[in-house]
Amino acid sequence: MISQVNAACICHMQVQMVKIEALVLDGLPELTLVGGADSSVKESAVRVINALKNAGIKLPPKRITLNFYPAEEKKTGSHMDLAIAAAILAAYAVIDRQALQNSIFIGEVGLNGAVLPVRGVLPILTQTKPSQGRQCYIPLQNAEEAALAGETIVYAVSTLRELIDGLQGKQAPFRPAGQAPAAVPEEDAADFKDVSGQPAVKRAVKIAAAGMHSFLMIGASGTGKTMTARRLRRILPPLTRQEQMELTALYSLVGSCSIDKMPVTERPMRSYSAGTGLKRLTGDLKKQFPGEMVLADRGVLFLDELSAFPANTLEIIRQASDEGRVRFDDGGRIFSLPAGFMLVSCMNACKCGAYPDMGKCTCSIAEIRRHAARISQSFLERTDICIHFPHIPYEALSTSEKAQRETTQMMQDEVHRAFEIQRQRYRDIPITSNRDLTPDMIKTYCRLDPAQEKLLQETYEKLHLSARTMHSVLKVARTIADLEESEKIGTAHLIEAIGLRNIDRNFWKV
Repeated sequence: MISQVNAACICHMQVQMVKIEALVLDGLPELTLVGGADSSVKESAVRVINALKNAGIKLPPKRITLNFYPAEEKKTGSHMDLAIAAAILAAYAVIDRQALQNSIFIGEVGLNGAVLPVRGVLPILTQTKPSQGRQCYIPLQNAEEAALAGETIVYAVSTLRELIDGLQGKQAPFRPAGQAPAAVPEEDAADFKDVSGQPAVKRAVKIAAAGMHSFLMIGASGTGKTMTARRLRRILPPLTRQEQMELTALYSLVGSCSIDKMPVTERPMRSYSAGTGLKRLTGDLKKQFPGEMVLADRGVLFLDELSAFPANTLEIIRQASDEGRVRFDDGGRIFSLPAGFMLVSCMNACKCGAYPDMGKCTCSIAEIRRHAARISQSFLERTDICIHFPHIPYEALSTSEKAQRETTQMMQDEVHRAFEIQRQRYRDIPITSNRDLTPDMIKTYCRLDPAQEKLLQETYEKLHLSARTMHSVLKVARTIADLEESEKIGTAHLIEAIGLRNIDRNFWKV
């Protein structure tokens, strides 16, 4: 008797849908696997047969053949254990083959018959077509994750015996209990009111967050650059429901999110330092690790001490930022994962960190130029906002002044209002923030009056701006107008945007 079940596996961070056929014939006991199954799948089949016996399910010794197709695709991992068990049970007529129709089976099986959790359940179910499975059988620990898929009927099982009960109609579908609000991580509980004496910096951070603009922080050590970056996540715009599901699916796929923290409701904040291995940034297929750029999708990628990064590393980041994706080469087969991150970086203006205070700076002009030259102009052009962190006066550090500082909640409220304006404006086009405006979209949504056009033209010619930089200025001006809840870009908005983008000229034109 031949049985057929729907299954899936994850190969090199990609979901691969699989059909498994089981054929049981009389003869000497033998287990044969065909159809591109690797050694891990062969081990799974042996483990499943022994698990069935240990669970008290009596199967007479026969010849078992398992076929996995499409045969040209490599199958790997333990995701298909439960499907293999269902296929064998149906082939032995322990369960009705009709019960397998329109169902998909995902899960690992232990030798004792326990059904164990696996990563990637949500992305598997979101990619499952109705003909492949309107209902799923998954490990109990993955049930809440599977419920996020929406219309799929979920049967959660913890043992092979429960699998049989479910297929025989003796088990009710899983009903999600709902989740309590996630606690704010301790590192996220820090408040912007702790940032002393930097009102211009806070203004720039609000603008960057509201439009998801990339920005560069320049200043001496101890002026609050890293402190500011660590607090940025708390004021970022909220994720939509669709974005939450896409981000949760990505994190589940690569095993970077525990089941009890699903769905992902906050934008990720990932950091990468120059001293860390390059594969941590770009990913490692062998270790099934996608890299920090992918894990920062829809969130922030923070680069500390930007001037310490090699040129080739910055070029990799620049390319990923432009494309919004990271490409992987799997033996000649190219695939990509999303990497739509907001790039945030910080650096000292010179080797000693004191420039432009020439009274304290110990660097020569040549050293300052060499330090600045480590960051290419092509990389700088991808930076929408560049802000200088000045020396903090003593008065700004006082306790009494702290009570008057802008708090995270105040900044968050402004950012969220501005971002909601953007979402409403772009509801009929495939973008959500001003950062993503294309040149054609800029003509529609960033219109200027004749006086503003003249101002922008004079700035463009006087500062020798590139077309890309000019577009960045217009996108930032649009965000400033949204923060002010202004339908049109005002002259003051445009001037502020020019100032936020022009500050790098003070450090790269020494």
